[in-house]
Amino acid sequence: MQANAGTAPNPTTGAPGIAPTYRDDWFVEAEWRNPATGVTHHFKSERLSRVDAERYAAGSPITVLIDPNDPGSYYVEIAR
Repeated sequence: MQANAGTAPNPTTGAPGIAPTYRDDWFVEAEWRNPATGVTHHFKSERLSRVDAERYAAGSPITVLIDPNDPGSYYVEIAR
């Protein structure tokens, strides 16, 4: 059995070496303070590509759709 290119087999088992894979996770995060209650809510988008995430500069406005009866139920609107 031959190892993947650039990786050595496991010296104990002889199993082929496996190259690690890496993934960057990008998100848009926002917070909003409810003026009626004073409670601050935090929101996080679904996973995005780097290009999509970089469209939003820190501090820029973003649309978050919130269930008024359950602010924990929300959707962060992302332009793609």
